Amino acid sequence: MIDRTMKLVVLGKTGFIGKAILDHYQALETHEIRGFNSSKLDLTSPKAANDLAGILDDQTVLLIAARAGKNSDPLKTFQQDIAITNNIARAIAISPVKKCVYFSSIAVYGEAVENTNISEETETAPTSLYGISRMAGEFALKSATEKLGLALTIFRPCMIYGPGDRVFPYGPDLFLKCALEEAPVKIFGEGTEMRDYLYIQDLVKVTEHFVQNDQPGTFLLGTGESRSFLNIIECIKEITQKNIKPEKIKQTQPKINQKLNVSKLINAFPGLSFIPFSEGMRKTFEHVKI
Repeated sequence: MIDRTMKLVVLGKTGFIGKAILDHYQALETHEIRGFNSSKLDLTSPKAANDLAGILDDQTVLLIAARAGKNSDPLKTFQQDIAITNNIARAIAISPVKKCVYFSSIAVYGEAVENTNISEETETAPTSLYGISRMAGEFALKSATEKLGLALTIFRPCMIYGPGDRVFPYGPDLFLKCALEEAPVKIFGEGTEMRDYLYIQDLVKVTEHFVQNDQPGTFLLGTGESRSFLNIIECIKEITQKNIKPEKIKQTQPKINQKLNVSKLINAFPGLSFIPFSEGMRKTFEHVKI
C-alpha cells in the first residue's frame, strides 16, 4: 500500500540517477516530490545545511544522488563531494527525516581489485578520490542517522547505463555514442575484462521498492552478471547494424575482472528481475534515435 503522506526530496535532480528518479515519480503522481540541483541549492555552501534543513521534515524521504560537478582540479571535486555529504548530514541533524537513501558506488572497494564475488561484506579499500569521497559520504550519513535512530539505505551501484546519460564513462553508453557518431570505439587491451552493468530503469525500480518499504542497510546494485567490453561492442553491432571495429589501446593496468554477489538485494526485493542487457541497449539506441 502506497504511503501518500511521504514527501520525496531528490538531491542531484539533473544528474543521470537523480533525473531518472524525479521523472519517474513525477509521472506516477503518487507523492509530493521536489528536486534540487546546484543552481537551486548549493550544497557546498557554508549555509547549505540550514538551507536544506528548511526543506526537510519527518515525513521526508531524502534521496541523495548529488555530487560535485566535474572540473579540471580533481582535489577541488573531492573537497566539494565531501562538503556536500557533510552538509546533508548536518541538515538531517537539524531537521530529522523519515528515511534516507544514499547512492554511493562500488568504487568504495577499489577500482583495480580483482574479485568475482564482491558482496556487502567485502572489505572496502577505495583507491581513487571518487571512491574515498563515496566512502566518506557513507560514514557521514551513518553518523548522522544513527544518532537520531533514522533509517538509512546505502546503495553501491555498479556502472549504470541507459537513456539520459550525459557523462559517457568508458562502457556501454560511450561505445554506443561513438558507434552512432562514426567515431572509433576504443578499448584497452583485448577488451576481455568483465564488469556488471545495470540499466537505469532497473535502478529506479529498486529505488521505488526501498522507498516504499523500510529496509535500511547497505546493498550492492547490480545484476550479478558480468560481461566483457568486447561483448558490449558485439551487442551494439547487432543493434545498430554497423560494422564496428574496436581500436585497441595499450593496456597499462593489469586486467581486472569483477562480479557482484547481489543475493542480499534479491532477498530484500523478492521477485526482482532485470532487463536483459541486449534489451537495455536496444532501448537506449531507440531513445537516442528519437
